[in-house]
Amino acid sequence: MIHDGQDALFVDISLCLDAWKRALWLRESRSVVMALGYLELSSKALPLPLLHAHAPLVDVNPHLVLRAVIVEEARDLDLALWNRAIQAQEEAGARKHANRATETQNAT
Repeated sequence: MIHDGQDALFVDISLCLDAWKRALWLRESRSVVMALGYLELSSKALPLPLLHAHAPLVDVNPHLVLRAVIVEEARDLDLALWNRAIQAQEEAGARKHANRATETQNAT
């Protein structure tokens, strides 16, 4: 399971494991990783794991899993910057949608 803030996601890394390649991040807590794959919505809920007593509280959809094809350690990934960029993109999309709605309303 990976998480950013209060949001978490189950990740299946079975396709990424290689007996000949060391993946130290697997043994570390709170490693920053980049995972690429496809999202799968399951009709059957995955069991929620038992978390460490000091683990942050997270919200996870037990029906959603990322089937990873690539997982790499990404210590230099600035998650705060990443989240700001996503938020800015969402806000720009919302403004564009609102402008289209206004233009459509004014045209009628």
